[in-house]
Amino acid sequence: MPTTVVCLLARVAILDDDVAGAVAIQGRTALRPAEPGAAVPAAPHPYRDYRKGDPLDFYRLLADGLTAFPPAAADQGVLGLLERIGIGPHRPFDPAAVHPSAVDGLRQAIPDSLQSLYAELPFAGPMHNGWILLNPDTVGDWGVDYYARFEVAQAGLLANSVEEAYYVGAVVDTDDDPLVGDYRYEITFSPGEFPPVEQFWSVTMYENPAAFLVENDAGIYHRGSLTPGLTYAADGSLTLYLQRDAPSPEKRGNWLPTTPPGELFRLILRQYVPRPDILRGRYVPPGVRRVP
Repeated sequence: MPTTVVCLLARVAILDDDVAGAVAIQGRTALRPAEPGAAVPAAPHPYRDYRKGDPLDFYRLLADGLTAFPPAAADQGVLGLLERIGIGPHRPFDPAAVHPSAVDGLRQAIPDSLQSLYAELPFAGPMHNGWILLNPDTVGDWGVDYYARFEVAQAGLLANSVEEAYYVGAVVDTDDDPLVGDYRYEITFSPGEFPPVEQFWSVTMYENPAAFLVENDAGIYHRGSLTPGLTYAADGSLTLYLQRDAPSPEKRGNWLPTTPPGELFRLILRQYVPRPDILRGRYVPPGVRRVP
């Protein structure tokens, strides 16, 4: 569908600790019109933080989005529902045109819905070994699965097409208890259990539900197949150690710092250029195991 708004989800792999070089590449990356001299469309209306401000700003943003991103034919059903509350393409949302009791309901629906959606985030897809496995057939091409689209937007903003990368998340351990910085955990990839990818994989630590990287003095935010200095066992297995404080020296290369005690965290396993076992739902990562 035609749109004047485009965004780019790009990552730069750092293979030799050259962070400055990676940042320089990011600085040279830009989206430009394909035709030289073509006019750049004006930006859409500015973002309004409906969580901290007026909840009705959500509906204003929705109306703006329907104008900037013309809905597909499959969306006609839900557009008919939105029309009942005065929301549609090329039509700014005007609360004054809606019955006051309906406006009150729309305003309260935002905090209620966000609370429900955050509570249901661990169930956005089938859970195996504590990992949430979204349907590979729809990741990045959601169609009318508005629920999954919103959950991914809340958890990670955007999603690549599954042929490029498939992400899975964990918020609980193998006993279905929330991941929290009070405890120590391990993830062990036995031979044959490593993510089946053509490129590389990584496990990254995030605050939950804020979704920011977990700050730590060691400056370690992820571990994965490209991480230098990982220690593998004699049988070829790999154990990652998840805990707030540094482990013993022989384990430190496999350490992924968690949140401080009392704070929840979540993990994202990124799998780049996944092989058929991932694409067809046959691969399940090993679980996050709490240890004494």
